Amino acid sequence: MPENTFSLELLSDLGWPVEVFAVVTITLIGRFVAMRFLKVMAKHFEKTKNAWDDTVFDAARVPLSWFILVMGLLWAVEVSDGYVDTELFSSRESCCIQAALLRSLNFVIPCTIY
Repeated sequence: MPENTFSLELLSDLGWPVEVFAVVTITLIGRFVAMRFLKVMAKHFEKTKNAWDDTVFDAARVPLSWFILVMGLLWAVEVSDGYVDTELFSSRESCCIQAALLRSLNFVIPCTIY
């Protein structure tokens, strides 16, 4: 069995729409798993007498969800960068700067909401 059976390099042979679809699917599955994990952990922490742990888990749900979705969107943009020729992707340097700025904001904004 070949070593790269389930790699993104194999997906690139199928074309960029398949790659972007795979990235979006991975992002949504990751978000589902993270939200499910928080839900299970919240049930365990509801059994404690401390109210702070319940509050922390309730407050973490929305920022974590947005963080995962925006990072997945940025990943999809990076994947499609080599295939799509538009003004958004025309300059690699400006695209990298914009992606870095979005990543920074994606970290700072949920932290301020939290």
